[in-house]
Amino acid sequence: MWLRCPKCDDLVGSTRTMKGLTRWCVSLGCQWREFTPAEPYDDTPWAIMRGGQAARPRCATATATKESSPTVYDERPGNYYVVAHPEAKSPQAGCYFVAGPYPSHRQACDMLRSVKGRAERSAASKVFGMRWITARTEIDDVRVTMLGATTPGLPQTHSAQGTR
Repeated sequence: MWLRCPKCDDLVGSTRTMKGLTRWCVSLGCQWREFTPAEPYDDTPWAIMRGGQAARPRCATATATKESSPTVYDERPGNYYVVAHPEAKSPQAGCYFVAGPYPSHRQACDMLRSVKGRAERSAASKVFGMRWITARTEIDDVRVTMLGATTPGLPQTHSAQGTR
């Protein structure tokens, strides 16, 4: 059964975005629209993963396109990574650790453009529509990345290449 317009009983079209669900009447003269906001994000899965703490993992965003606003660097100790995630999803919904670990946030931010460029040259269709950010994990939480630490002078000990 198709949804019907409450005003004129014609068919209804709909679009779902991150902001919510929009419905409208397809009839030209009706002008009926309805918007239902999306439910707020639930921290429960992250609370379970972090042992009961209801806090999302923090990702410090460094934009590769805006040079006018200065980047605020995270000074906390930890492992910093260049991360890619689909633009339509939040980083908490699923992301890919592409390069790292780096010892500082500044170093990860400096590598952001070169890692993105390298990924675009090697697999352009796979990185299309990805948002590029940096992420931090705790010191004892070392993640395997696709490219490893791609900084000259740092060993590539955490690379996933050749481990299949």
